[in-house]
Amino acid sequence: MTNQKSVIKSYVQTFIDTVGEQGVNVEQLLEGESLQESDLSKPNYRLDMNTMTRLWLRAVKLTKNPLLGLQVGKNCPL
Repeated sequence: MTNQKSVIKSYVQTFIDTVGEQGVNVEQLLEGESLQESDLSKPNYRLDMNTMTRLWLRAVKLTKNPLLGLQVGKNCPL
């Protein structure tokens, strides 16, 4: 059994929404990745941690906001 690290879809959705609010085109953010926006409508969808890390690095570069994580955290539901 493999113990692959992953991220829940609600966090991924909050991340994508926040990056979009920063003026970044979501398609540009997801370009070249296996994640499609439609994946987030699947029950129990999880995104592997390697992909999430690449998206974070791309998002910071595209937004030019090194403090993007603070905004994502602020937007996370309780």
